Amino acid sequence: SSGEFSPYTTCVRAKSDVAPHSLESWFSNFSALKTADLSGLKTFQATDMRHMFAYCSSLDTLDLSGFDTARVTDMGGMFDRCSSLESLDISSFDTSCVTDMGNMFAHCSSLKALEFGGKFKTGSVTYMGYMFAGCSSLKTLDLSGFNTSKVRGMNGMFYDCSSLASISFS
Repeated sequence: SSGEFSPYTTCVRAKSDVAPHSLESWFSNFSALKTADLSGLKTFQATDMRHMFAYCSSLDTLDLSGFDTARVTDMGGMFDRCSSLESLDISSFDTSCVTDMGNMFAHCSSLKALEFGGKFKTGSVTYMGYMFAGCSSLKTLDLSGFNTSKVRGMNGMFYDCSSLASISFS
């Protein structure tokens, strides 16, 4: 339960065989969290990862290579305000069912590298508003694999990306 943790928690480790249906806000507001070993977390049933790491402002590395995201529909604000993350590799994410990616990386102000990969599909996404807003350290962004045909909201998608010099689209 959330009562076992506090904003002062610096490290978490998921026990094996934890298989939740929702990961919404699981680590949200863990402002002192620096490391997370989530290798024991089974995500194959999860449909909601909204705000999962939101406001984890001390988190500087995150290995999500073992995440099974095939059923997830909501990733809105998933990394919102992870202001210490410098790089993030989500190339293993299967996002073919995701409809909401709004604020997904918003205010990740130290983020310099973001790896999407071929499984990162956006064909079902309807909202991408403020997706990269406040990513002030990003210099380049490769969105060439993005399909935005169903997106109805892209407001503020690159707001305050003050270092962004190049965006690749297909």
